[in-house]
Amino acid sequence: MQTIKRGSKGEAVREMQQLLIAAGYSLPKYGADGTFGAESESALREFQSDNGLSADGICGPKTWAALRAKGAGETIRRGSKGETVKKMQQLLVAVGYGLPKYGADGSFGAESEEALRRFQEANGLAVDGICGPKTWAVLQAEDEPGTEHFKLREFACRDGSAVPREYWGNVRALMTELEKIRAVWGRPIVINSGYRTKTYNQQCGGAKASQHLTANAVDFNVQGVAPSTVYAKLDEMYPDQGLGKYADFTHLDLRGYRARW
Repeated sequence: MQTIKRGSKGEAVREMQQLLIAAGYSLPKYGADGTFGAESESALREFQSDNGLSADGICGPKTWAALRAKGAGETIRRGSKGETVKKMQQLLVAVGYGLPKYGADGSFGAESEEALRRFQEANGLAVDGICGPKTWAVLQAEDEPGTEHFKLREFACRDGSAVPREYWGNVRALMTELEKIRAVWGRPIVINSGYRTKTYNQQCGGAKASQHLTANAVDFNVQGVAPSTVYAKLDEMYPDQGLGKYADFTHLDLRGYRARW
């Protein structure tokens, strides 16, 4: 892999950013955008320092190896149980391979194996239903969610915390709906609140079981359109989801059943 540093651009930079995020070094402002700027350099220096590497902010062979080693999980297969299985399941859900029957329950059963096989086939991997180093690497380097008009960083918590990877699937679903809403009026949408950490949710007076805690909710404005007008339209569009009417914004969440306030 090529050596990259501040000012570099392209897929190698994006992969480095994805590996940093997967290892717990968030990039809340710009995410994995393929541009090696100050935020990426700072995160890389922190990673290097934490892992006994020269903290020069340059991603060379030793740093690449450490990043990839950090992202690799133990090999797991049908019958495995525990937190590593749960992590794999969360990543599968986040990148669009749903587990509707059992979810991320930490038990590697038939549903998880089938989802993993579909992921492997779609990504040119050996379709063996076993999550080994190569499958882990692709799972953890999967592109972050994004659509024509929305980026992952817009859903970051207002305290600067990035959306955890296990909730990316929820963000993808919200982005899809926001694109539909944007198309109704043909006007930009401004996101006021997406993901919230538990601490931030308490500070802002959010509900204890708020959908924001799992990035399954968004508070927003449609530029030039009154929130009451937006709410009225969404009430028609989303009869079986959560809607909140406020003076300054509209709340939408994808809880899967009707809720109004």
